[in-house]
Amino acid sequence: MYSENRITINAPLPLIFAASANIENWPRILAHYRYVRPRRWPDGRSVFAMSAWRNFWPVNWTSTQEVIAPHQRGGPLVRYKHVKGVTRGMDVEWSFIPTDAGILVRISHDFHPGWPLLGGWPAQLVVGHLFVENIADKTLRGIKRYVERGVVKA
Repeated sequence: MYSENRITINAPLPLIFAASANIENWPRILAHYRYVRPRRWPDGRSVFAMSAWRNFWPVNWTSTQEVIAPHQRGGPLVRYKHVKGVTRGMDVEWSFIPTDAGILVRISHDFHPGWPLLGGWPAQLVVGHLFVENIADKTLRGIKRYVERGVVKA
């Protein structure tokens, strides 16, 4: 399963990147996030237990996070690897692309579950469309509202 969510945000890249990468702040700025909690991981990676609302039911997962800041080689980029939950093994990448209209923020999800009966189109429908795309779209729209609220328009 591969999916992408995109939005163009009219705000400075550093502000967008900070709001996107600082996931511990998401429950305060994104209404659909229940919690984001740092977890200890034996190898020292940045790992977070996360939970968001998908309309009326909670969705939980645990992810590693790798942040490559705008001034670093290969940045700006934020990568996640889901290590627990129904989406275990999912690779997620946030990219930030300057355009004439603003910063295009793209979230790509790549997930190939090893479920013999529920892979393929069932995974695309249930995991991809009903959960991942819905939550990612709410996240992008919420970050857009949050960062554009503090930016003076010309």
